[in-house]
Amino acid sequence: MVADFISTCVYLSEKAGQIVREVYDGEKVDVVTKDDESPVTIADLKAQKTIVSGLKSLYPELVIVGEESAESIEHVEVAVPRITDEIRKQVP
Repeated sequence: MVADFISTCVYLSEKAGQIVREVYDGEKVDVVTKDDESPVTIADLKAQKTIVSGLKSLYPELVIVGEESAESIEHVEVAVPRITDEIRKQVP
């Protein structure tokens, strides 16, 4: 059970890293300053949304605290259904 969870976390981390690289390899990356004066990019939001959505799809009771607020990632589009399907195939 723990090994499955760790495998899922590694898989989602790799997917999040891929998303970040795709964003930074693209055009200009816009940086927004949050209320606490720290920067955030769409890459940050997409990566977090991917990890949170993937974990929640397999572990709905899991409590997740991320750097970005739930409201800030609520409307971020990622390929979560595709990623979820891939996760389900890889985790026993």
